[in-house]
Amino acid sequence: MLGHIIPAIGLGKELKSAGHKVFFLANKMHESLILKADLNFVETGWDKFPSRFIMEFTNELIETLKEIKVDLVICDSAQAPAAFAAEKNAIPWVSFQTTVPLPDSSLPGKSKVNERLRVLYGQNLNKVREHFQLKPLKNSIRTRGDLVGLSPYLHLLMVHEKLVDREAYLPPNTKIVGFCSYTSTVNIRELNHLPNATNLLVCTTSLTRTEYLEITENYLEDIFETFGDDDKFNIVVTAPPEYKEKNPPKKNITWLHEIPIHDSIMPSIDIVISHGGTSTIQRMMRYGKPGVIIPLGDDQPTLTERFSKLGSIKVMSPSEINKTSIKQSVNELIRNKEFQTQALNLANHLKQNDPNEMASKEVELFLKKLKAGNKICLNQKI
Repeated sequence: MLGHIIPAIGLGKELKSAGHKVFFLANKMHESLILKADLNFVETGWDKFPSRFIMEFTNELIETLKEIKVDLVICDSAQAPAAFAAEKNAIPWVSFQTTVPLPDSSLPGKSKVNERLRVLYGQNLNKVREHFQLKPLKNSIRTRGDLVGLSPYLHLLMVHEKLVDREAYLPPNTKIVGFCSYTSTVNIRELNHLPNATNLLVCTTSLTRTEYLEITENYLEDIFETFGDDDKFNIVVTAPPEYKEKNPPKKNITWLHEIPIHDSIMPSIDIVISHGGTSTIQRMMRYGKPGVIIPLGDDQPTLTERFSKLGSIKVMSPSEINKTSIKQSVNELIRNKEFQTQALNLANHLKQNDPNEMASKEVELFLKKLKAGNKICLNQKI
């Protein structure tokens, strides 16, 4: 969830700095994060489980948009309700995507099963649309989970271009802007780093599936037993506030629960150990950090494979993780300077553009066309 929220906050903050009034509609759990970014928070109640309560969430957003009166809606393409609500209120919308687009052939699961599920999903979506007197969806592309809220006007892909597969389907109105993010001014407490030690950043997952949490617990335990109390390493663990610290404290282990935190801590890190979430991977790219990736999510093995081709990481499947293998991988990253070289080359390439600024400019250009009464290029197939 945070991998979708934080890029949107980054864009919202950039738009506000350009003089626009920005309302951020989200669940109560994200209020403090949004207010910290100095955006106008509007609470919604159904978005904690948006794919289960599409009808209810759409209805809520229709009424909310009537109250706050906006010129443009910017919504996550992985959710239908905001796009449906904008359409129902005759408000143009821009969609954004924070996940790496995959060709249909690379989507998780069996293709025939996926096809059947998408037909059922499309039927469900059209029932919702019929309820709100909206026309049926024209294009089956919007039965893909990552493109259900796709805009026919402008679609912002918030992913670094080096992670985008040439075979991936990109809607014709797509603009690749890169990884948008929000860096807070959180004051990180002084870390008790041992001098001349390698700084390891270990990222836990915000995903709630039981098997993912179990894998995370296992690799944390292996890392603590391998590097804990070793004065050659400092270990920094980032975890959501609700994450319970189950391991006994050790002098070289620091837990950080602040959100967002990675942009603040990443510059001082030498090696990252992560589950391979899109946001964490792109921060590694941005700051030039090599690392070990243990992919968990359904799409993460594909994403990690693409990242590994850039030459700055080692990939380990969850079944390969143990105290010996994790130690060997970390030591290889330390010894083989090619990983660090490739990571720094990648970071230097990405410094050429500011994704937040690029995304904001695309939105502003679209707004100018709207206000000038210019004919907006509408993709009729979407």
